[in-house]
Amino acid sequence: MDGFSPLTLKVTDEQNRELLLHTLPREKGKLSFTTLDQGVVRVCVNAAPGDWQRERKKIRYSVRLYIGEGMRNYEELANKEHLSNLQVMIMRFYDRTLDFIKMQDMNREQEALQVEVKTFLKMINN
Repeated sequence: MDGFSPLTLKVTDEQNRELLLHTLPREKGKLSFTTLDQGVVRVCVNAAPGDWQRERKKIRYSVRLYIGEGMRNYEELANKEHLSNLQVMIMRFYDRTLDFIKMQDMNREQEALQVEVKTFLKMINN
């Protein structure tokens, strides 16, 4: 046996709708996807059982995320919708504002979760 196990990647949105389900090759693989809607996505990586478990080997993978207005093609949208430069600038500003608000919301949720974990750990340690 070669020791490699395929990785299954599943991406879901905030409503738990499946955006992507893909099995990567056994040795190496790359995958990219783009969402049309803004919002939080959950990325789950699942490694099939294999020799790596019995031999106590670790599976290594990396994730590179590109988030925000840089991913939206404003020039194409401007041509398609016949928008002025000012309208495109306003659209970019609006998208950045939404990205910032969502990032702030995620940070608040993360901070609240950390407080809950610290409180729980204090409770079980006392």
